[in-house]
Amino acid sequence: MNKPFRYTIAVAAVLLAVLVAAPACQCESEVPIKNTEHDVGIEPAGPDGKYYWKTIPEIDVSSGDTIRFTSNEHTIWVLIPDNRFKLVEGGSDWVVSKSFTAFKVKGGSAIVRLDKCLDESDRPKEMIHYSIMVSEEKEESGRWDYVHGDNPPPRMIIPKK
Repeated sequence: MNKPFRYTIAVAAVLLAVLVAAPACQCESEVPIKNTEHDVGIEPAGPDGKYYWKTIPEIDVSSGDTIRFTSNEHTIWVLIPDNRFKLVEGGSDWVVSKSFTAFKVKGGSAIVRLDKCLDESDRPKEMIHYSIMVSEEKEESGRWDYVHGDNPPPRMIIPKK
């Protein structure tokens, strides 16, 4: 091999390494933003409720925010039709595909975080409708119900930046 060819290969390898590493480091270099924790608690509504379970209010979720799903003494399945959520703690049977995130909470809570590296440039407001199914008993042989939101199903809004 002659020197110009070696030089070209070396430059190409360095450029490739920079192109691969740059996106991975991009989010960490930004100024940290204040992250919020949101709570989604699953509890019976009582005799005056419109539904058997208390409705889940709409929440605004920004990049890096966490959501705590609390099942109390019940077992819940959460299905979010989005793959940008990461498990922080709790939960079991965690599944992430190209189009959804699903997990189970059995008599406790689980915390998930919305990806910190959302592309904030020209991103429109997003509305994510998610589903929660709950069984009254910790044992999963009981009756399963959907938990409603203020305007069924529950939803989270990722505001436009």
